[in-house]
Amino acid sequence: MNQQTPLAVPVAQGGRRTIDQRRAEHAWDTVDLIAAGPGAAKEVGHARKLPARILASGLGAALAFVQAKGEAPTLVARLSNWVLSDETPVKAQAPGTQQQGPPSLLAAVVYGDVSCLRLATTETLAYLVWLNRFAEAGEAAARGGQAAAEGVG
Repeated sequence: MNQQTPLAVPVAQGGRRTIDQRRAEHAWDTVDLIAAGPGAAKEVGHARKLPARILASGLGAALAFVQAKGEAPTLVARLSNWVLSDETPVKAQAPGTQQQGPPSLLAAVVYGDVSCLRLATTETLAYLVWLNRFAEAGEAAARGGQAAAEGVG
């Protein structure tokens, strides 16, 4: 996925982008980081399963499960980075996000109020839609490249 794309092109001077466009760009960069790291297949697997886990058990339990497995550190860090960034309304609601060090989405969920939890859950699910689309596209491109290299059409 490390190729020049329309998402990597700077916005025209004075141009504005929607939160969905900014979310997509961050997710694209996250897929690149995951693909370049060790254990990419496991991280992508956790990313794929995370929306269902969130809907079944809630954001806190789903994040705790993924963190406990220890197989998706880039996913967890980048998800926290986005959801608790200035780009989303979650940061204003989440307690302790002004402190030093990397933000912790799990801590924001545990110590935040119900409004924080709702916002964080909604934003996380919206982010994962983009992340999983891009991961799937990257895998499809890789499969296509392998088929072409093997002479299979």
